[in-house]
Amino acid sequence: MSDDSDIAVSVDGTAHTILCGHCKAKVSLQGEIDTDTAMVGCADCDNWADQKKAFQIVGEYITSEMQLALNRVMKDTARKSKALSFEGQTTQNKRYRFIV
Repeated sequence: MSDDSDIAVSVDGTAHTILCGHCKAKVSLQGEIDTDTAMVGCADCDNWADQKKAFQIVGEYITSEMQLALNRVMKDTARKSKALSFEGQTTQNKRYRFIV
């Protein structure tokens, strides 16, 4: 079975569609949802993972993006101050197989 509806993850009550981290296409589901054999992925890139691993990767991506957003705010704040400086990362330097 293949499901063409959007596969999404909820962040703060807002649904975000899961995308292939390589080509940015919407991912699809092969198999039955919530089973050990269900696979999530991109047919165009042949980028597949079991649904547990795919959601784990998306979670890591979201955490990383939230940290980067915080870092950008801190950088902007430090830029406005003569007493503060900021040297953290503000752009993504890691590729994720699945993103939102």
